Amino acid sequence: MIILIFFHRHRHPRGFTLLEMMIVLLIIGVLVAIAIPTWNEFLNNYRLNTSMNEILVGMRQTQVQAINTRKDWRFSIREAGGIVQWSSHPDSIPPQLWSSLDRTIAIDSTRTTLPQTSSIHRVEFGFQGQVNGQLGRVTLRIQNGGAPRRCVVVSTLLGVLRTATNEHCN
Repeated sequence: MIILIFFHRHRHPRGFTLLEMMIVLLIIGVLVAIAIPTWNEFLNNYRLNTSMNEILVGMRQTQVQAINTRKDWRFSIREAGGIVQWSSHPDSIPPQLWSSLDRTIAIDSTRTTLPQTSSIHRVEFGFQGQVNGQLGRVTLRIQNGGAPRRCVVVSTLLGVLRTATNEHCN
C-alpha cells in the first residue's frame, strides 16, 4: 500500500515545472509585444477622432449662435503651451473662455489653412450662418508625430462643414 501511494504521488505531481512556467511567460511576453503597438494606434485614433468631433461640434455651435443672435460669431482655435484650445465668441468680443483638447493632440500648422491672426486660427460666421471670409481647414495630429491626421473642413461659403482623414487633409 505504501508503495502505491509513493508511485501515485510521483506520477502525478502538483503544479507546474519551472520550464513550463518560463514557456508560458515567454508566450505571454510575445503576445503583449505584438498587442502594444496596436493598442497605442487605437488610442491615438480614438483621441484624434474625439478631438476632431469636438472641433466640429464647436464650429456648428458657433454657426447656430450666429443664426440665433443674428450677429456675426467667430470660432477661434490656437495652440497655447502645447495644448490645443478653442473658443466660440461674438465677432466683436475677443475670446475669453477656452476649451482644451486632449494633451496629446497638436495642430498641424503645415496643413491648416484657416485664416490666422497672430497665433489664433479663426472661422467667422455671418448672421445667416454663412462663412465671412476665406474657406479652409484645421488639421489635427498626434504631438509626438505619427501619420494619422484628422481635419474639419469649411468647404463652402454657405457654411458647410465636413470632416476628413489622413490624405484628404492635405
